Amino acid sequence: GAEVVLANDGKEVLEQVENYQPDLVLMDISMPDMDGYEATSHLRTKGAYAELPIIALTAHAITGERERCISAGMNDYLTKPFSSYELVKMVLKHAAH
Repeated sequence: GAEVVLANDGKEVLEQVENYQPDLVLMDISMPDMDGYEATSHLRTKGAYAELPIIALTAHAITGERERCISAGMNDYLTKPFSSYELVKMVLKHAAH
């Protein structure tokens, strides 16, 4: 029952959030032009999106990466590749708030 809106880069993420006002954002860390860290920072500076759940999606399964994402303003972290079960579980965890 979820509506999914895609963005190709960080700048598009900002536009899509403004246009669609989603309940949750799955934020790819490695995007062209503006990465997920910078896009998250921009969203967090806008009062309307200070509490928007943002889940980092990254292939960087290295020590400290989860903490870096949380420090950047994201609410959680999911490493690629992930299963559909893991994704749904994560979305439900944060969409319920």
